[in-house]
Amino acid sequence: SGVDISSWARTQGAERFNVTIEARLEPGAEDLDAITFFQSLEHMPDAPEALARAAARLRPGGHVIIETWDRHSLVARVTGAHWQQVTPPSVVYLFGRPSLSRALANAGLELLEWRPFAKRVSLGQVAGLIGSRYPALRPALRPLRDQRIGVNYRLRDLVTVIAQKR
Repeated sequence: SGVDISSWARTQGAERFNVTIEARLEPGAEDLDAITFFQSLEHMPDAPEALARAAARLRPGGHVIIETWDRHSLVARVTGAHWQQVTPPSVVYLFGRPSLSRALANAGLELLEWRPFAKRVSLGQVAGLIGSRYPALRPALRPLRDQRIGVNYRLRDLVTVIAQKR
């Protein structure tokens, strides 16, 4: 089962994976073992409410797994307002460990693990990101925009968080 606000995404998921996808996580029985928020919690208008809804649907001992950005990471502190994740109105919340720990605790969840996460991104994605932040560089970056060559993203500002329902 899944949740997505996009009707297009719900239709695609239901057709491709034969699953039920709701428009939002509705209250119900404690029937789920795990709920994931992969690079989505920071975009939600009310992230604390989303965590509370998730906790309400989890069985005791169930887990919430979150992939999000660490506003207290070195790269976030050094780049400040130029950090790639400072993109309102798309990004509503910029979490650090203390603020996400509080939100989890308020929802009845205990933080078990907080760890930096590395991923691979395309060179074109990197060029697009740099070009969006520094428009003067766009002409020089244009040849890279279609490159699918993978590069490791290891800036330690992307984190995986695991929490458990008490």
